[in-house]
Amino acid sequence: IIYGSRVSLLVAVGGVSLAATIGVSLGLISGYMGGWVDRVISSLVNLILSVPYLVLVIVAATIFGRSLVNVVLIFGITNTPVFVRLTRGEVLRLRSQEYIEAAQSLGATPSRIVFLHIFPNLVGALITLATFEMSQMIIYESGLSFLGLSVPPEVPSWGNLLREGMQGSAFLIFPWLAIYPAIAITTVTLAVNLLGDRLRDVLDPRMRK
Repeated sequence: IIYGSRVSLLVAVGGVSLAATIGVSLGLISGYMGGWVDRVISSLVNLILSVPYLVLVIVAATIFGRSLVNVVLIFGITNTPVFVRLTRGEVLRLRSQEYIEAAQSLGATPSRIVFLHIFPNLVGALITLATFEMSQMIIYESGLSFLGLSVPPEVPSWGNLLREGMQGSAFLIFPWLAIYPAIAITTVTLAVNLLGDRLRDVLDPRMRK
């Protein structure tokens, strides 16, 4: 179980890192530039979000095959719209603030405004979102492994261990083969969610007493 945690944690960290990198970049461009750029990016995001997430992941995993790299890419790309929407909404809100207008009147370049004045105010919300998305990716990766659509069966992962423990009469004879991976998935997911709640309270000034 400890050895198999590498797959779930690598998928969670790698998928969130990829999704955040692409999503935040597109969100900053879409929210600050506006116009046709915003319409194009928003249309692509809405198109992806119109497809049920689990169906999208299963279809992508079926097409691209079973490997750890493919799973990280699939989760990273399919979770990009969530970060695009959050970043775009925050940029639209911050763009109308007085300190942004003051920076523009002083001749600050768009890149300087985005990276020095807008992006630092997004870090708290992005970190909180990233922790919640990590917990979701752990669950979905385990589900894909259980369905035989994630990493190859010879690679130990929590989903593969859970599937093997549920095969045939194995659960009746050796129930701990399925119970322990399930406990690991539940415990880590709960811990990451609690971490996200705590980070939200710490990083959001409105949640402070």
